[in-house]
Amino acid sequence: MQAYRVTGIAPFGKQRQKFSIDIPAKNAEEATHFAYSILGSRHNAKRRKIEINSVNKIDPGSSSEPRIRNQFREEIAKYSGATFHELDIDGDGALSKAELDVAEEISEEDFKEMDADGDGSISKDEFEAAAEKEEE
Repeated sequence: MQAYRVTGIAPFGKQRQKFSIDIPAKNAEEATHFAYSILGSRHNAKRRKIEINSVNKIDPGSSSEPRIRNQFREEIAKYSGATFHELDIDGDGALSKAELDVAEEISEEDFKEMDADGDGSISKDEFEAAAEKEEE
């Protein structure tokens, strides 16, 4: 099971509006089907009137949708208190922004603030300093 974000345009009442919905599904095709089903049942929108622009895999921790948070709660919890070594996926002794985003999506500004020496990665010392600062 993966988390997908489906975006597009659909009729809501008398207007066509953009939508974005996060869905747990086995694949992109299933996510698309569920999006049609949800929009049809909630808003009485016909499939032919719904325009789907994208279906992309997302990190479950980045979603605020209750169905995603519930479906992936164990995975989200696993990384929310992750240690440096658990996040260092490639084992190079430093964390990239992508590796940090596994636990919690962070802004470029926050990443730069954590990266005290400005080398583009977070060392174990920088990670621990940021964790201590967050606890204060």
